[in-house]
Amino acid sequence: MTADEPYEDLTRLIQHRAESIPDRVVFRFLDRAGTENDVMTYARLATRSSEVAAALTEVAEPGDRVMIVHDNGPEFFAALFGCLWAGMTGVPAPYRSMAGRGGGRQFERLATILRSAEPAATLTDASVAADLTEAGHLPFGRCLQTSALTGGTVPPVAADPERVAILQYTSGSTSAPKGAMISNRNFVHNLGESSRLLGRADPGHREPTIASWLPLFHDMGLAMGLLALYNAGSCVLMSPMAFLMRPVAWLEAISRYGAVMTAAPNFAYDLCTERVTPDQRADLDLSSMRVALNGAEPVRATTLRRFNDAFGPSGFLPSAMTPCYGLAEATVFVSGLRERLRQPIVLRVDRKALSEGAVRMAAAGPTTGEIVGCGAPAEDLDVRIVDPDTGIQQGEDAVGEIWVSGGSVSSGYWGLPEESAETFGNVTVGSGARYLRTGDLGFLRDGMLFVSGRIKDIIVVDGRNHYPQDIELTVSRCHPAVAAHRCVAFGHVDADDVERLVVVIEIAGGVARGANADVSEIVKAVRREVSAGHDLAVSDVLLVKPGRLPKTTSGKIRRARCRELFSTGAFTEAPTIHE
Repeated sequence: MTADEPYEDLTRLIQHRAESIPDRVVFRFLDRAGTENDVMTYARLATRSSEVAAALTEVAEPGDRVMIVHDNGPEFFAALFGCLWAGMTGVPAPYRSMAGRGGGRQFERLATILRSAEPAATLTDASVAADLTEAGHLPFGRCLQTSALTGGTVPPVAADPERVAILQYTSGSTSAPKGAMISNRNFVHNLGESSRLLGRADPGHREPTIASWLPLFHDMGLAMGLLALYNAGSCVLMSPMAFLMRPVAWLEAISRYGAVMTAAPNFAYDLCTERVTPDQRADLDLSSMRVALNGAEPVRATTLRRFNDAFGPSGFLPSAMTPCYGLAEATVFVSGLRERLRQPIVLRVDRKALSEGAVRMAAAGPTTGEIVGCGAPAEDLDVRIVDPDTGIQQGEDAVGEIWVSGGSVSSGYWGLPEESAETFGNVTVGSGARYLRTGDLGFLRDGMLFVSGRIKDIIVVDGRNHYPQDIELTVSRCHPAVAAHRCVAFGHVDADDVERLVVVIEIAGGVARGANADVSEIVKAVRREVSAGHDLAVSDVLLVKPGRLPKTTSGKIRRARCRELFSTGAFTEAPTIHE
C-alpha cells in the first residue's frame, strides 16, 4: 500500500487529495471521554495549511525554523503543513500545560529545543503562548496562535525533496535531545516503507483507518497521522492523557471505527491488560486490527502473551501484534515486516552468552531470557550488524551495533556537525556506503532483527556485560510491591573505581503509604532473584515513591538521568523509603 503515484513532498500529496477526494475525512479527533469532537477533511487540511503558510510568510522566510507546540488536535496539522506549504522547517515540541505535575520537566525540555532550533516563530495556543511570553528569555521568535491564522491563502512553494521538512528531536532517554533533520525525501521514502506493513498484513485493503493516542510531536505518533494521509485513509486521534486516564478508550476507538493499524510502546499493552475490566472487554470488537505496532522501548514476550490472552476473546488476532524497531534519525520505521498471519518470533537464549556477543538457544531456566524479534528490515533500507570498535560486519547470530543506510536516514543533527559526523558518517570495512550508528545492540537471525540493548546502558561488573532491561524484568517480577515498568538498573563506579550494580524502584502505593515492614522483604527479594537469574550481586537497592523516576515525553525511563541523580545524591534528597 503506497501513495497512488510518486510525490516529491507531502504538500503535493495534500493538494492531490484535496482535489480528488476533498470531502473524505483524514483526521478524526476524540475528547477525553472518547467522543468525536472535530474532523478534518482533505479539503480543510489543504485550506488550513495555506492559511497558516500565508501568516508565516509575513514573519519568517523559507528555510526558517518554526516551533509547533500543540496537542493532538487539528491545529497541530494546520501548523505542521502550514510550515511545509511555506517552505519552512517545522519543529514539533512537547505539549502540556506548564502548570501541575510534570509541567516543569516538560517546560525544561521545550526550552532545550527552543535554544537549539532558534525558531523564527512559534505556532501554539493561548495557554502556551502566555507561558512563553512570561518566560521572555527563551528564543521563541514571533508567537502566533494557530487557530487565529485564517483568511489569506498562498500557493505552496516549489517542491524540493532535499528541503528539511522537520527537526525531529530525539527523546533524550540517553542524552540531551538532538534535532534530526528529516527532509521531504526522507518522509516520502519512510512512509512508502512503512506502508508495506499494511500491504503484507492485509493485501487487499486500501484507504486504511488508523487509531492512535501517541503524541504527535513524537516520531511514531506523527507517523500514524502521516500514514493515513499517504494511503488516502483516515486517522482517529485522542490525547495521550485520555489514554493514560482511561486505557480502554484506545481500544474502544479501534473497535468503533474498525481501525486496521495502531502503535504504542510496550507499556501501553500492559496497561490495557491490567486496567481494562472483563465487562469492558466484552463490549470490544478488535477483529479489524491487522497491525498493532509495538516499539519505542524493549518488547516483552510476556506482554504479548498476556495481551493475546486478555483480548483474544475480543477478536484480537495474535498475528496482528507487530514488534518493530525504529528511531528518529531514520525518520522512524526501520524493521517490523513479517509474512502475513505469522506471529511474532520469540527466542529463549542464554543470557551469559548474549552478554558476550553470541546467540545461544537454551531451555527455560533462571539464567535464560526471552528476546522478541522486531521483524525484517524495511525492503529499501540496508541494515547491518557491525562490531562498533572495528567497523567489521558481523555474521548471523553475532551481537553488534545496528547500523542503517538508505533513503529514510537523516542527513544529521541540526547545529551539531561533529556529532552528526560521528553518528551518520560511518563506513563498514569493505563498503563505501555511509551508515547511521544507532547506538543499539542486536543481531540478525533468519532475516529478522533482534534488539538486545543500548551500548551506553551496558553494565560491566567483574568483566562481564549485563543488559539492564533483563535485570529490570527480573526485578519487576520479584515482589508484588514493585510497580510494573517502574524500576531501573544501571552501573555506578564507586570510590575504588569499581563498577557496581544499582537498582532504583518505584514501589506500589500500599508500601508508599507507610507499610515499611515490607521494605526489608522487597530488598531481599531483589537481591535474591538478581543473584539467581544473573549471577550478579546488587550493590544498592533504592526504593522511591511513585513518580520519582525521570522519564522522556514518550514514557521511557531516562536511565542516564537516573544514574546522574544517584551519583549526585539527588534521589536521597527526594522522598524515599529505603536508602
